[in-house]
Amino acid sequence: MAFDRSTKEEGVTLAGTPDYLTISGQAITRNQIVLTTDVSGILPVANGGTALTSLSTLLNSNVTPTSLSLVIGTNVQAYDAQLDTLAGFTAAQVTRGISDGNLLTANDVVADNDWLRIDGTEVEGRSDAEIKADLSLEIGTDVQAYDGDTAKTDTAQAWTLPQRTALLTDNDGNFDLSAKQNFFCTPGTARELTFTTPADGQSGFVKLVNAGAYSHTAHANTKINSDDLSAIGAAGTFLLGYLSDGTNTWVTVSKSLLV
Repeated sequence: MAFDRSTKEEGVTLAGTPDYLTISGQAITRNQIVLTTDVSGILPVANGGTALTSLSTLLNSNVTPTSLSLVIGTNVQAYDAQLDTLAGFTAAQVTRGISDGNLLTANDVVADNDWLRIDGTEVEGRSDAEIKADLSLEIGTDVQAYDGDTAKTDTAQAWTLPQRTALLTDNDGNFDLSAKQNFFCTPGTARELTFTTPADGQSGFVKLVNAGAYSHTAHANTKINSDDLSAIGAAGTFLLGYLSDGTNTWVTVSKSLLV
């Protein structure tokens, strides 16, 4: 700033509020511009500014869900009020969402958690023993324990030990084939030889001791030769073999056996 020394010196002052120029006596000092106080309005990008009015505007314009890996359905789960409900359950409870929005909640017995049983709207932990009882699979009660030597009814097998049943004493001449296979009969009077509840293919024997020489008859479904029927009317011990077809029972008779 030039001054004409021929003129009267006068005081020099600076007007305005910015303080980046200050004066002391005849010295003018240039200070740094304070952006927070010396600049107002929006500073353009071309002048070193952001052209934005606030930090939130800056974030909103530059940050996207993709840039933060927060895309709903790809990176994060969409909000669901039921998730808040599930978060409220304690570790001692078990919950499971179902399609209608209801919840299956655990009863107070969750320690036996070998298996899980859903009963109505409750989920219950069940032990191995309890689940076997629930399914009627208790060995010795509901099912047979495994045994590799168990006989099969539809497989040809070689028997390595005797298969037998004790004789059933039946003195009335009416042999119930559902009770036993082999019988012992000592009639005290004449009897009608009858085989009840026969099964197709069932066979066996009747040991007949006719000490009183009683003349026996045969039921209509007992098929026996008339000569054989007469023969067992004599005093003696006879062995009757039989085979049933499910309706009729066919009988053969041995000669009198020595006792």
